[in-house]
Amino acid sequence: MSLQTGFYCNIKALSPAERQRQKELGQVLRAANLETKELADGYAFRLRSEVASLADLAEWVTNERKCCPFFDFDIGLERDGGPLWLKLRGNEGVKAFIRNEFGLAPAQAEKPAARPATRSRESEAIDYWVTQEEKKLVDVADAMPADKYQFAPIDGEFKGVRTFGQQVKHLSATNYILGARILGEQPPADAGDETGPNSVRTKAEIMEYLKGSFAYFHKAVAAIDEQNSVIEGSPISPLPKGKATRLGLAVETLIHGYDHYGQLVEYLRMNGIVPPASR
Repeated sequence: MSLQTGFYCNIKALSPAERQRQKELGQVLRAANLETKELADGYAFRLRSEVASLADLAEWVTNERKCCPFFDFDIGLERDGGPLWLKLRGNEGVKAFIRNEFGLAPAQAEKPAARPATRSRESEAIDYWVTQEEKKLVDVADAMPADKYQFAPIDGEFKGVRTFGQQVKHLSATNYILGARILGEQPPADAGDETGPNSVRTKAEIMEYLKGSFAYFHKAVAAIDEQNSVIEGSPISPLPKGKATRLGLAVETLIHGYDHYGQLVEYLRMNGIVPPASR
C-alpha cells in the first residue's frame, strides 16, 4: 500500500514506550468511534467524548504527527458536551492509505455502519439493559483492589480458572467480537481468542478496555432494526447457522456479560468485599 500511495509511516520516530502508548490510545479511539465520514481529501471520525477524552485525542495526534507527518489533523468539539471530531486529510492517495492503515472497508468508510436513522424499539430496549449491565460490571471491576486482579480461587474444583482480571478482559473481548459481527465489521485483532490484548495487564488498563468494549457494544446495539434480518453468525456464538440476527447476538452478549458478573461478584466476596450492587 505504501508503494501504491506514496505514503510511509516512520515507526522509528516513536520510542518503544510511545508506540505502546499509541497502540493503547488507538484502542480507545476505535471504541469511541460513532461514525466515519468520507471527505474529499480524507476522513472524519465522530467520537464519544465520554469514552475518548480531548486529552486522549490530543496525545494520539501528537504522536501520530511524528510518524505520519503527511496528515493534516483537525480536532473539533461540539457544544454542550457533544462528541469530538477527528479529521485526517492529505494529498492525493491519503484516503487509500487511511483505509488500509485504519482497517476501513470501503462501505464502512463511506457511511456509518448499518445504523438506522431512527432507533428501533428493540434497539432502545436492548440498549437500556446494556447500560444497566455496564454500570454493574464497571462498578464490580473498580471495587476489586489492583493487587487482587490476579486472584483466582484455589479451594475446591477451581484448577485453571481465570483470574479476576482475566475474567474482565474475556468478557470485554467478547463484547468487541460479537459487537463487530452485529455491525458487519472486523473485530480488533488484539481481541484474540476471547482473551483480550496481552499488553492490557494493570487494573487501570483493564478498566479502560472494559469501558471501551461497552462503548462499542452500545454502537452495535444502535444498528438493531425492526426487520431483525438474519446476518452472518460468529464462530464464538452457539446460534445455529442461519439463525443469527443482530438482536440475537446482542442478547447473547448481554447473557454472557451477566454470566461473568456473577463470577466476579463471588471473587469479590471471597476477598471480603461486598459487591457495590449489594451495599
